Amino acid sequence: MDNFKLNYEPNPDLVDLKFLSAKILEHNYFKIGEYRYEKIVFFIRDSNLNIVAGLYGYTGLGWLYVDVLWVEKELRFKGFGTRLMEAAELEAIHRGCHDVYLYTYSFQEPTFYKKLGYQVFGQLDNFPKGHSKLFMKKVLSK
Repeated sequence: MDNFKLNYEPNPDLVDLKFLSAKILEHNYFKIGEYRYEKIVFFIRDSNLNIVAGLYGYTGLGWLYVDVLWVEKELRFKGFGTRLMEAAELEAIHRGCHDVYLYTYSFQEPTFYKKLGYQVFGQLDNFPKGHSKLFMKKVLSK
């Protein structure tokens, strides 16, 4: 270890971050073969083409990951979130996915996901303090 130096780098060069990503992919490919993730994005727009709701995530390795689901405050509880989730799940099935996962917080209406058939498989308490981070999954129907 004498010839090596550990550095904290609060503003790393993008090239260095890409190097790390490439190296872990190289390792993963060696273990399980090549794979790739594809973005999955849906928007709901109003008559002026303004985004009023949207979903963003990825598919890969047989899974859909929902990263972001957002609905304009005034339009919540009117079926927009359900429409987005159903569209993403259907597209994921079309892409060959068998399951979907996401995380949400206890203050973000986790019952919404439970009503859609999602189950909690992990929970971090006090994330943030007084709340929980919930990891949820669902088996996709064919």
